[in-house]
Amino acid sequence: MIQKSCNACFRRRRAGDYLVINDQGGRKKLKDYMIDEKIPQKQRDQLWLLADGSHILWIIGWRISEAVKINGNTGKVLKIHVEEETKNERKGQDFFWPEQKVNARIEEIAQKISSDYAGQEVHLICILKGSVFFTCELAKRITVPVTMDFMSVSSYGNDTKSSGVVKIIKDLDESIEGKNVLVIEDIIDSGRTLSYLLDILGKRNPQSLRLCTLLDKPERRVKDVNVDYTCFNIPDEFVVGYGLDYAQRYRNLPFIGIVEFENEQE
Repeated sequence: MIQKSCNACFRRRRAGDYLVINDQGGRKKLKDYMIDEKIPQKQRDQLWLLADGSHILWIIGWRISEAVKINGNTGKVLKIHVEEETKNERKGQDFFWPEQKVNARIEEIAQKISSDYAGQEVHLICILKGSVFFTCELAKRITVPVTMDFMSVSSYGNDTKSSGVVKIIKDLDESIEGKNVLVIEDIIDSGRTLSYLLDILGKRNPQSLRLCTLLDKPERRVKDVNVDYTCFNIPDEFVVGYGLDYAQRYRNLPFIGIVEFENEQE
């Protein structure tokens, strides 16, 4: 539990830092956690932490302490928004999101969804095919009642850029009238597909309609789309893994990485 006199601050790691890793208050040294999660040595001193003394409340982008997770006894919630790095700051870095980092971020988003829909049921609409992996990982972490349906909307084909032509390949099996609908996407770039889809779904009289995405490319946006839950903002690069594909390949990769084409011009 965080003490009432909590003096949380953002900082880099220090000797003696620890995480609370279970409901019984069990601790693990931050150094041991980073080793177990295979965080590269050169990244460990660069990670930002939210700390209360030596207690690490949040390893940003990786996981939060079990002591501060939202549960039935939570009275107040402190919302902290961390801005993504600018493109210039990211220049020269590897664009790779390991499985552990993705799972930790999904856990954070699931907790937020569970809090926002407390006492209600949420109806997930999984947008095929790319968001299947994300939807499954997200759904099993949401603590409120969940129902689910599937829809297939395409604007890519076998290319790396959105075609701008939106087609409904598979519609929903059930009505969404009166339901709290949460659309689950793998990635949003131009916004054309989601703008079209949300307009259609909004006319079917859901009680509420929100959008959750694993990845967002704000630099590519040509249609305004209100995204309620975002795991990661990414640069304008083509990525695969964790359900995302290139010409139907690489969906099964357990991580997310950028595709580099050998014939690309410098």
